[in-house]
Amino acid sequence: RFGSDTNALLRRRALEMAEIAGYAAIYKSIRHITHEGEFFRLRSASDPDGAVFLYVLEDKSEALLFAFRNAAHFTKKPHKVLIYGLAPEKRYEIKSLLTDFTHPVSGGAALQNMGLEIPLPKEKCAEMIYFKSI
Repeated sequence: RFGSDTNALLRRRALEMAEIAGYAAIYKSIRHITHEGEFFRLRSASDPDGAVFLYVLEDKSEALLFAFRNAAHFTKKPHKVLIYGLAPEKRYEIKSLLTDFTHPVSGGAALQNMGLEIPLPKEKCAEMIYFKSI
């Protein structure tokens, strides 16, 4: 019996290590944005809907948005956030680095004026969205 429990523990540890390696790979792919980019607080951490932060490279070619939901509300509709800091004349590919969320290519001006709906379906959840100019 002890041997089978140990094997299960080792398999679980291997799965956790693979998950950690995945997060490390994400970090390595975005660290240039968070280290070199300009920081925008789009929604304060004290906002009851949650916090939204954006990092944008100086040339506006890439950006990274972090959205956090503090508490669940009665509705599960996506949070709409106006995205300031992107170049209004550029068009951006938009995709999540954590989930399967994608958004059609959008212009910086449209994202600033009409916003982006960010799905945060449950309490204490987060989303990391990558913007790449095309």
